[in-house]
Amino acid sequence: MRNNLFNKKFKFFADVAESLKPEIEYKIKKIISCNVDNSEKK
Repeated sequence: MRNNLFNKKFKFFADVAESLKPEIEYKIKKIISCNVDNSEKK
C-alpha cells in the first residue's frame, strides 16, 4: 500500500518535471546566450 502511494507521488513529480522541461530548456538557452553576449563584448 505504501509503495503504491510512493509510485503515485513519483508519477506526479515526473509529470510536473515533464511539463516544466521546455521552460527550463528555454531558460538555460537564454542564460547561455546572455553569457556568450557578455564574453563577446569584453
